[in-house]
Parts: sequence; structure tokens; C-alpha cells
Amino acid sequence: MIPFWYAVPSISAILAGGCLFLGSGMRRFHRYMGFTFIFEGLLLMLAGIMRARLSSFYLPIYLLYVAMMLLSPLCYLFAVRSVSNEGGLRGRDGFLLTMPAAVLLVVAMVCGSVPTLDRNLFFSLMYGNFPLPGTVSGGVAVMLSLDNSIFIIALTEQIVIQLFCFLSFRRYVGQLERYYSTTQGKSLGLLAAILSLMALRLLVMVPLGFMPSVTSAMWFKITQSAVYLLFYIALALFVFKIRFTAQELAKSINAQEQRALPPAADDVISARMGTLIEERFFTDPSVTLLDISSRIHINTKYLADYLRYHYNETFMIFVNRLRIEYAATLMEEGKLQLSEISERSGFISPSTFYRNFTKMKGVSPSQYKKTE
Repeated sequence: MIPFWYAVPSISAILAGGCLFLGSGMRRFHRYMGFTFIFEGLLLMLAGIMRARLSSFYLPIYLLYVAMMLLSPLCYLFAVRSVSNEGGLRGRDGFLLTMPAAVLLVVAMVCGSVPTLDRNLFFSLMYGNFPLPGTVSGGVAVMLSLDNSIFIIALTEQIVIQLFCFLSFRRYVGQLERYYSTTQGKSLGLLAAILSLMALRLLVMVPLGFMPSVTSAMWFKITQSAVYLLFYIALALFVFKIRFTAQELAKSINAQEQRALPPAADDVISARMGTLIEERFFTDPSVTLLDISSRIHINTKYLADYLRYHYNETFMIFVNRLRIEYAATLMEEGKLQLSEISERSGFISPSTFYRNFTKMKGVSPSQYKKTE
């Protein structure tokens, strides 16, 4: 029987992944993450099988376990990237995919040269049960060294993938700021929570490689099982709630590109933008770059480049600055409450108004109002 500290998280991961992968209305991101859950669930189940010694084909199963362990972080990378990038694989992805295969090939070559291998002794040592000195065979010593090296490689890969996921998240934020006036409802909080959970789980992995004796303690196994169980449940809930991905962003961009609007001189764009500012277009909380470019008959790319070149701002920062300036004018009149000013200025919520006002003015709205 597979130990329960492997069975519980593996079953929960497979069930959570199945719900995401097979659920109706799920998008590419949900399917990628669902596949990742199922993949990790099978990985944990395979680890439990090896721990329970249910198979006599040690070397092939161990090599399969190594390959899955090295590929697992890549699944998370592709899932997170699918939120902001719906394209295919890039050159860097090819390198990441071939790296685990290369490591596995080296392991297979070295293992094939080991003359003797006491499988039971190896597992006993691997899980923290230390025998008397001098009882370790040459084959077991080599395999133990390889196992530690593979774990270090997997841990390093987890850290690198975590960094790539964070950079992908930053690119996603940059794309949103280029085309939208607000990020509210755009899955940023959920994605940040997913990255945080991945980082916390990474911390749980560290003791497995650097404190091998603790793996024999029952309290650690139960704690690890509980952490993994909560990780998959919480992550599945966060993933399920994500409804805004790059698909919506791509639709807006493609819609504008298909119109093939011509470029315009900077003075023409400036005059047309001045008219819109006088009309206070920014008071619409859901205004987008596509809306503005359509009204002034300028391609979104040229309008975004114009804002970056002349104001050194993204569309979101540009619109929020206009909103803050208008809000400050309303405060100087002293006729409205802050909640009304927030709504009339075009902010989607008072919290967004307070955050942006404090960031741009250096003081809170209430403090600013007192000085006027």
C-alpha cells in the first residue's frame, strides 16, 4: 500500500487537475494547469510506489521518476505563461525541455556502469535509515550521490522556473498597462497568489535534500502531506477563478489591427487627444486604448508609441494621471465627498482612487483635501 503521506496529496492533485482539465468552459490556461496537477499527482504516486517497494524494476522506474521530477517545473512555467502568451514554444523553451532529457541520459549512463546495486539498501539510506558503517556497497554509494545531485538540479530548476514565471507575470502586467486603464478584474491578484503558493511549496522541498534524516520523522511526513494537500486545493480554487487571460487582450489588439488604421503625425494625434481630454474621456472607468484609438482614428500601436515617447507613460498611467488631476480640481471646489470624487473621476473603486492618488500626489486624498 502506498503511504498515506504520498497518497493524499497525489489523489488531491489528480482530482483537482481532472476538474480543471475536463471542466466545461475552461480555457487554455486552465487546461495547462489541470495537466500540471495531474502530472504532479502521478509523480507523487510514483514516489509512493517506490517508497512502498511495490516494483522490482527499480532502475527504469527510478529513471522515469527523475524525468518527471525534472519536467514538472516546466509544466508550471507553460501554464503561467499561457495567461500572457498564447503563442507556441520559443528557443529558450526548447533549451529548458532538453535539459531534463540530457540530465536523465547522464544518469542512465552512470547507472548502467554500476556493477552491483542493493536496491533495498539504497531506499533505506535515501529515506534516512542509516545502517552500520561499512555496509554501503559501491553501487549504492554511487546511486546515493546521484540522487542527491538530481535533487539539487531539480531544486535549482524550480528556482529558475519560479523566476521565469515572475518575469512572465511582469510582462503580463506591462501588456495590461499598455492597453487598459485599470487592472481590476484582470486576474493580477490571483496570479500573484499562485506565484506565492509556488514559492511556499518550494520552501517545503528544501529540507528533503539538505536534512535527509528528518524524512524518517512521522511529524514531517504528515506536515508535508498537509502542505501539499492545501497547496493543490488553494491553487485549484485560484486557477478556477481566473477568467481574464491573454485571449481577451489578443481580441482587442487583433480587432484594431484588422481595421488597418493609418498612422498620423504627432501634432494631429496631440490635437485629437486634446479634444478627448476636454471631453473628459477618462471618466469612463472601463475605457481602453482601443476605444480611444477608434475615436481619433489612430492605430493602437501608434497611439501607444505616442504616449510612451511624449509622456514616457503607459496608457494606464496616462489615464490615471488625468483622473487624479481632475479629482484634485474637484477637491479644490470643496463641494463633493471623496467617494463621489472617486466615482466622477473615473476610478473603478475608492481603494483604487486612494492608492493612485497617494502614489502620484505623495499624500492621501483626505490630507490633500484638508490643505485646500
